[in-house]
Amino acid sequence: MDNAYSSLLVPYSFSGDNPQEPVSELDDHLASVNRNGDLCKVHDDHNGGGGTSCAKCTSKYLLRVLAAILAISLVGLVFGLLPYLAVHEAAKEKYNHTLYLVAGIFVLVTVPISSQGILQHLVNWYMPQVQKFVVRILFMVPIYSIEAWFSLYFHGAFEYLRAFRELYEAFAIASFVYYIIELLG
Repeated sequence: MDNAYSSLLVPYSFSGDNPQEPVSELDDHLASVNRNGDLCKVHDDHNGGGGTSCAKCTSKYLLRVLAAILAISLVGLVFGLLPYLAVHEAAKEKYNHTLYLVAGIFVLVTVPISSQGILQHLVNWYMPQVQKFVVRILFMVPIYSIEAWFSLYFHGAFEYLRAFRELYEAFAIASFVYYIIELLG
């Protein structure tokens, strides 16, 4: 992994011997940049920003800006637009639309949060024998929330959606049993 995003995928290690020792590839890179006398603009803004910008630091900065923009957009959508639309539909006495919009608010909150947890397990893949079961269990949250949301809108497909949900529930329970067996030996 020698691309610009490889520093984001490298897990941290815990070294108790030397607290000043770099613990990730990005920290090691920044330490080498600073040892050579160059300052990275992204991480050393408090020093006047007179240094050179590097590709690794710039890509990490851009990913954080993109994540912040997406988070602000999602918060604006969830707490601004969707409640307004739900109240507007309730005023017209369209309660099914109101229910669908309110449920959509909760789906838009739960899916990104659970996806972040799943992504963190996949990025920090330290113990694959155990984490594969954890990821399977964590997938229950988006599957259940999306299934419930679709069941509100597609009444005719409720039985098929419920069957899929129950099949995944059985799979997740089996994954939990295997997870406990893997942990306890």
